[in-house]
Amino acid sequence: LASIPRDKLAAVVAQEGAANSHAAILSRALGLPAIMGVDFIPEKVHNCQVIVDGYRGDFLVNPNRHVLAEYNRLLKEENELTQTVEEELGKASYTRDNQRIHIHLNAGLSADTSIAVNQGVDGVGLYRTEVPFLLQRSFPSEEEQTLQYRAILSTYHDKQVVMRTLDVGGDKPLPYLTIEEDNPFLGWRGIRFTLDHPEIFLIQVRAMLKASIGLENMDILLPMISGIAELDESNALIDRAYSEVACYAKEQGKVLKRPRLGIMIEVPSILYQLPALKGKVDFISVGSNDLTQYLLAVDRNNSRVASVYDALHPA
Repeated sequence: LASIPRDKLAAVVAQEGAANSHAAILSRALGLPAIMGVDFIPEKVHNCQVIVDGYRGDFLVNPNRHVLAEYNRLLKEENELTQTVEEELGKASYTRDNQRIHIHLNAGLSADTSIAVNQGVDGVGLYRTEVPFLLQRSFPSEEEQTLQYRAILSTYHDKQVVMRTLDVGGDKPLPYLTIEEDNPFLGWRGIRFTLDHPEIFLIQVRAMLKASIGLENMDILLPMISGIAELDESNALIDRAYSEVACYAKEQGKVLKRPRLGIMIEVPSILYQLPALKGKVDFISVGSNDLTQYLLAVDRNNSRVASVYDALHPA
């Protein structure tokens, strides 16, 4: 999906997946109507006129002129609404009792200020660093990563950017690293993978730190932390990378600011260890999709159990 030119994409209709799968998230980031888990035969729809209604999840093939007219009316209405919203985007958000609410963006594919949704945000709450890894044929070098991260941090130079370390595995396999697992969601993913490959982790953290020199607007976020031991091990590697890059900055007559460190709350076990995090992390970020998936034992990509995936479940 990420490799198809944006101007060639009108909508996404997938036979597999569900509303919270990564393909759906990427489609939303691109501003594309998308429906997941549709039972259809692509060959039979080829060259037909179709309507993709991402709100209702309707996929209409060869609609009659009345349906077409109604959807053209809806489209005009949608464009007018979008225009109204965009006029308000630059304004700060306050509650009625005058509390400021900061709006942060989830980015990766869409960390580009020219995309409408990125205008008027107060910062980037999650930058998914795995996207460049997924789009290449081998692990990107430290220099390549530094340039990539520098571009993101410069784009939001006056705002805070939270960069998450590599989060692959599960439904985000690397094309050049074959991992065969019976249950990838409970397997070698997130921080587990990078701690088993400290050289990959060190290169990435060094690249992040180098990219932040002089900008001082970056925080680091660790994915899939399930216990304090993983956090301590990550912290030790980050300390090492920080010492190395601080020396590098000093040689250039610059100072490296130490970034704040946070962890994702997405594995249920960490919910019971929150008091032990005090003094070890500067902030936490709730990964609601994976946390819901693990609490309810529901694969977020499986359309058969999509109805059980409920963000308002009492648990």
